[in-house]
Amino acid sequence: MYLHKANRPVRATRQDGSTVVLYEPRVVGDSLIGNAGNPPLRTAVAWRDIRDIDMLRVSVGRTAAAAGATVGAGVVVAGLAFLSVVALILGGR
Repeated sequence: MYLHKANRPVRATRQDGSTVVLYEPRVVGDSLIGNAGNPPLRTAVAWRDIRDIDMLRVSVGRTAAAAGATVGAGVVVAGLAFLSVVALILGGR
């Protein structure tokens, strides 16, 4: 697997099912090395212990859909508030 210029975090799943997210991953010898945890600590996982690797990415479609839904909900709430104010004003006559 080519990770040299990926510069994206990867999630390595070990043979036992546990996972570790490595930032700034690099392949060095027979290991995958990167920074993990908070505060970040240099962590290495041997290739023979890795069952699967997933490169973590931002989904533009999902992010846009979430932003659209948030804006849409805000517009609906603002519209309902406006209608409530108008109803109070007109109903008070």
